[in-house]
Amino acid sequence: MPAGSGAAGAALRALLRPAIPQASATEEDHSLVDLSLSDSSASLLVAEEAASPSRHKWSVAPEEPNLEERQLKCQQELEKELQQKRAELREKEAQLRARTELAEPVCQTSLPEAALYEPFRWMETLPKEQRSQLARCTTPHSAMRALAPNDAPHGVLEALQRQTAQLMGAALELEEEIQKEEAQHQAQLAAIHEEHRAQKKRGKLRLLAHWAPDRVSQLQAEAVA
Repeated sequence: MPAGSGAAGAALRALLRPAIPQASATEEDHSLVDLSLSDSSASLLVAEEAASPSRHKWSVAPEEPNLEERQLKCQQELEKELQQKRAELREKEAQLRARTELAEPVCQTSLPEAALYEPFRWMETLPKEQRSQLARCTTPHSAMRALAPNDAPHGVLEALQRQTAQLMGAALELEEEIQKEEAQHQAQLAAIHEEHRAQKKRGKLRLLAHWAPDRVSQLQAEAVA
């Protein structure tokens, strides 16, 4: 019995020995398959990323500025340009003013005060009330009425009369010129009104010629037109 049982145990071990390595081989095969699958999935992901770069570009692309930002930018540029134009205009005005000041002749105020006011020294001898009255005068006529014949030196009244005559002549010439211009304007307005009336009449006659059944009206309209 012991010998038979030993032979049976040896036979059982011989049968079981090849089954154990086979199980380990299947485990190794499964691990190899898993590794190959993981490598292939990684390569597929890399290929997809390389094939579709536009998707990542769209996701990280900066957004365009909105309408309000563009309007604000345009307004700032316009204000800057306007400020530059205003500065140029002020500079040109200053240059023109400087040229005008240089071109102006020497005024008589540069003469000595005594030489400028010497012809009117006699007014200092007049009474204060009369001088105040002269200061309030606005025309040569009122100044002549304020001065007595013996108050002013010889020739002053004649000078005032000449100045009055010159001013009156200039005023009359200006009034005549204004009247001429007014007459011209009135004539132009009358011509415009007459042309307007003629155009209205021609338009009415054309309408009558187009719509009226009477041949006489049509002929009359064509003759007037």
